[in-house]
Amino acid sequence: MARRMVTVADVVSAGLCLQCGTCLCVCPLNCIQLHRDDRRDFVPVVDTGICNRCERCVTVCPGTGMDFPVGEVSSADDSLQRHHPDVGFYRRTFLGHAADENLRMASSSGGVVTALLIHLLEAQSIRGVLVARAGEGRPFDPVVAIVDAPGALNQGAPSLYHPVPLNRVLNDMENPEEFAVVGLPCHIHGMRKFMRMCHPGRAFALTIGLFCGINLSFSSLDFLARRAGRRGADLTGISYREGPWPGRTVMAFSNGDERIVDKNIANHLLTVPRCLFCVDHTNELADLSCGDPWLPELMGGSEGGWTAVIARTERGAAMLDAAGRQGRICLREIDMERIIASQAPLLCFKKGHSRMRMGVARWLGRAVPVYSGGESRTGGNPFHLVGNLILLLVTTAIRRGWVRRRLSGMPTRILTWYKALILRLLYTDRHILRSARRIRAFFGPGPK
Repeated sequence: MARRMVTVADVVSAGLCLQCGTCLCVCPLNCIQLHRDDRRDFVPVVDTGICNRCERCVTVCPGTGMDFPVGEVSSADDSLQRHHPDVGFYRRTFLGHAADENLRMASSSGGVVTALLIHLLEAQSIRGVLVARAGEGRPFDPVVAIVDAPGALNQGAPSLYHPVPLNRVLNDMENPEEFAVVGLPCHIHGMRKFMRMCHPGRAFALTIGLFCGINLSFSSLDFLARRAGRRGADLTGISYREGPWPGRTVMAFSNGDERIVDKNIANHLLTVPRCLFCVDHTNELADLSCGDPWLPELMGGSEGGWTAVIARTERGAAMLDAAGRQGRICLREIDMERIIASQAPLLCFKKGHSRMRMGVARWLGRAVPVYSGGESRTGGNPFHLVGNLILLLVTTAIRRGWVRRRLSGMPTRILTWYKALILRLLYTDRHILRSARRIRAFFGPGPK
């Protein structure tokens, strides 16, 4: 029988914390504080001498799970809403980019999110925006800010691939209906639980959800720095999406050096443990969901990036249309099937066999979240089973400090093999063991 969780400390000990910060906002006794552990991750710590075990922190925690009820994002007029098991409810789907070419080039994708928010602030449709930024010269310390000036947004929004306790400032917005928020699925899940508890019947002016695969722990920055021949302590900045879309990962160091690194070799090694059990790739509970459209015809273009946009609610669609009419963003409608095709590998991983992965985790004695709706669409195949077992064993072992230290010195060829193996096992429905020739061609010659 699963252990009952009474405080967020139980969530942390079970390995289900997403480091979103929602729990800090609902504690009536202010007995929860965020601390950094030996990996620099954010850990909610409960003062047991003050805590009255009211369970409010657990109730709003997205790490324990999330409901995806039919009416969660529905408006009064449901006739325009459609549903797809892979992406949830939606009204319309688009490809778009910021009309301002400088903003488009400075953004991680096409700049639609930033351009829309600038328009809303200038039109005084909202009072401010809750966003996350990289810390200036402090890559291990992300900044959470409520921005109320368009000029503070017009440099674009660089991507962050590590935890951000965005929701810790939700109480700073006394009237949520005046503010827009931008977050990952875990942030949006926590916000919905928070609003249900603290502001029932009310909603933010706009919730913009970003597509998300998995998040990396902060130890990945030390790992990538060492792979570049430097120390994490010397790291002054990291740009995950620098240059023409889709961009490359560049690390900057205190001596002025810059190094291009392959972030993807850390993706299934130094992952935030709870991220492995998330089933929401396209941010199904936001008003608008935005992400990269990985379509062949858009890759490698010189004109700049693109944003895939899913308008889920009437409110979100109306604000998007208004920005388009004002010439702030350029949009063209696209069929949902094209959006799904552009996200096929990640949907396979997060939807296709998530139930199997959680079953493997239970067999290994790990706690898993509880979802209502939004789960996997299939049970997975034997190759998914093997891949999930490998993934969970490896990511569990790497939580040990001595394993992480050994990992930094591992030959690149071995890390590349592991990355390729996981991608082929977990991100596709195709079998990989059809012939020895295909295996040799895929992996290449072994290390000498």
